[in-house]
Amino acid sequence: MEQIFQDENHTCEFDFTKAQWAIDGLHNIYGQAKAGLSDVDYLVETEKEILLIEYKNADIAEALKI
Repeated sequence: MEQIFQDENHTCEFDFTKAQWAIDGLHNIYGQAKAGLSDVDYLVETEKEILLIEYKNADIAEALKI
C-alpha cells in the first residue's frame, strides 16, 4: 500500500511509511457516502494513536489572499 502522499497542490509530501495504515483522498469518500461530515486530508494509524490530519498551506501562489 502506498503511504507517501502529496497535498492537493503537489507542493508538500507526507511520508507515512512507518504508520501501520494510512489513507488520503477522504474528500471523495465522504462525497460518495453523502455524509454530512467535514473531511480531513489524511487518516493515519500508528501503534498508539489514530490521527486525523487536516493540512492547510496558505503560503502558495494559488491560495486566496484576503
